Amino acid sequence: MKKEKYITKMYKIRLAKNETDLFGVPVVSEQWDTLCKAILDDFNHERLQFTHPQDNKTKYIRHYVLPCCYGFAVINVGLFRNSSDYGSVAINIMSENYEPYVVLADYTPAFANHEVLADIVSRALNWVMKDKGVSVIMEPWEVNAGEKKVMWKRDCVDTYMVRRKLQTDNIMMVFGHEQLKKSRQKRKSMSFRNYIKSGMEGKVLTWLHSEIDNLDQPIDMMRPMRALYEQKKLFFRQKPPIDAFVAEFHKEGMIRKSSYNKYMDTRIDVYYDDITYDDTKKRMKEKFGIAG
Repeated sequence: MKKEKYITKMYKIRLAKNETDLFGVPVVSEQWDTLCKAILDDFNHERLQFTHPQDNKTKYIRHYVLPCCYGFAVINVGLFRNSSDYGSVAINIMSENYEPYVVLADYTPAFANHEVLADIVSRALNWVMKDKGVSVIMEPWEVNAGEKKVMWKRDCVDTYMVRRKLQTDNIMMVFGHEQLKKSRQKRKSMSFRNYIKSGMEGKVLTWLHSEIDNLDQPIDMMRPMRALYEQKKLFFRQKPPIDAFVAEFHKEGMIRKSSYNKYMDTRIDVYYDDITYDDTKKRMKEKFGIAG
């Protein structure tokens, strides 16, 4: 399905202390610097948690189109199962021209409607502010479509130009996706499928999902991966990086890079005398018709 463009919804942002005045009205907070720092820190340390508002289990991946600079950031949030499986979130909390706002753009078909994505963003912002005794309140802001586009597009361009001056060694400044390493090393694909040998993608992914999807412990979820990777010449072009694994199987926060690399290192007999692993290998061989 081709992704529709320029579908946008705008929200005002207010900060309120988790207390009320004599009339029961939330007390206004001005901790914008704190929220700005949280978004800035998220670029390198993933402070924000984007989870589905209903099941609280589905965790969404975020990629920065434009990292936070002077309170403005653009983030793509979604599951990234295909080229349309995300929505764009522009956040401006330090604007000199307008009230703090969030713009949700191109959120279909990844999300049913703007309310779902707004709830996901609101929960993420509130999560990083909960220890400060502050709530982040997002309210729909009805703005003329033309004016709305000019507002956030101008802020986006202005922020980009500022970052270009501040980061002269990398004028792209990750504009377009994720952080580009200063070493300019080739960016690895986020698609797990791209690491599987041609013609085997469907069968490998179907089996791995059937084995891994309901597991939440590193030692358990990595048994099927290790079993297949021991036969890597049959199944893989090259070793899938942890980011691709986590994105494909939705294991955000469940496994560390060091653990992932340990279980994928075929030089280490990490599953020695592990009956469960022996059973996993047996199922794998039966599934793919491997003798022995």
